[in-house]
Amino acid sequence: MAPPSELRGGFAEYEYVVPVTKVVKIPDEVTEEEAIGVACAFRSVMAAFEKLNGVGYGDTVVIQGAGPIGLYSLLLAREGGAGKTIVIGAPANRLELAKKWGANHVINIDEIKDPAERKAIVMELTNGKGPELVVECSGFPPAFAEGVDMVQIGGRYLVIGLTSPVPVTFTPYALVQKNLQIIGSGGANNRHFYKALQFIKTHKDRYSFADIVTKKYKLEEINEALADMKAGTQIKPVIDNRNR
Repeated sequence: MAPPSELRGGFAEYEYVVPVTKVVKIPDEVTEEEAIGVACAFRSVMAAFEKLNGVGYGDTVVIQGAGPIGLYSLLLAREGGAGKTIVIGAPANRLELAKKWGANHVINIDEIKDPAERKAIVMELTNGKGPELVVECSGFPPAFAEGVDMVQIGGRYLVIGLTSPVPVTFTPYALVQKNLQIIGSGGANNRHFYKALQFIKTHKDRYSFADIVTKKYKLEEINEALADMKAGTQIKPVIDNRNR
């Protein structure tokens, strides 16, 4: 039975849970701030890397985008055996967290605006070969062509962030010429919720997961939170309804 229409919203003090809903328990060792990114970003990343079937040991991985999806992709790349990780994105506070979480190199797109210049930096960092794996997490359609252009011959391109219906320019010849694998991934299920929470539980001594929450807002401040999220000034803005 569908819930009453007035109970379907998410920005509310209470939420209606459909009786058939499956839930995943947050481990006692994981705080709410550490777990907050699992509900959307981390579960999606976990599902995407499952489709990828692992990172090649010692591979160079380029992450396009430094939001929650990009940051969690960085962690799975590192823990999956990547030899070098490069995060391309903005603003600076997100790149600082990427470095804190172990990125070997970061490229700020606010400072280096030309895709050709960004590619040149990546090529220099990979001895002219390009990365074995590029992970698109930006949601910015032009990033697709940039990712295809920089990945090395025989490499893989994992696309997670492009949920917009905006078309992109793509020459299939590049796919054949470079022997590329392009893997798309969207959504996740309860298994990926569980795997993401277990990852946090077993790696919390290595990574400050709670740092992804950069500001908390009251429910009455929802419009400010949405504006900050759209502007990219906060990594993970959170509506905190506790103690109401």
